[in-house]
Amino acid sequence: MSEYFDPVVARIKAEMKLSIAAQAVYNQNIANANNPSYVAKDFDRILQRAVERQKSQVVLEDELQALGVNAAQYTTLTRLMNFKMNVARTIATQGRR
Repeated sequence: MSEYFDPVVARIKAEMKLSIAAQAVYNQNIANANNPSYVAKDFDRILQRAVERQKSQVVLEDELQALGVNAAQYTTLTRLMNFKMNVARTIATQGRR
C-alpha cells in the first residue's frame, strides 16, 4: 500500500522501525549487563529517533522494563498495521464484485 494513499501506514511503518531499533539497544544492554567495562546505551523515544547516550552502568531492571514496554508498543503497532491492511484488502476486493 502506498503511503500517498494512506499516510497512517507511513507513520506506523516509521514507528515500527523505531521500535525495532529500540529493541536492539535494550537487547545489547541486557546482553552486556554483567560486563563491568560496558557502557550502557539509552534509547530516547521522545525525540522519535534512535539516540545513544552514555550512562554510567547498566541497570538490568530498567532495561528489562524498557524492553517490555517496547515489545508491547511493537505488538500494538503490528496489530494496527494488520487492521489497516485488512481494511485496504476489503476495499480492494469489494471493488471486484
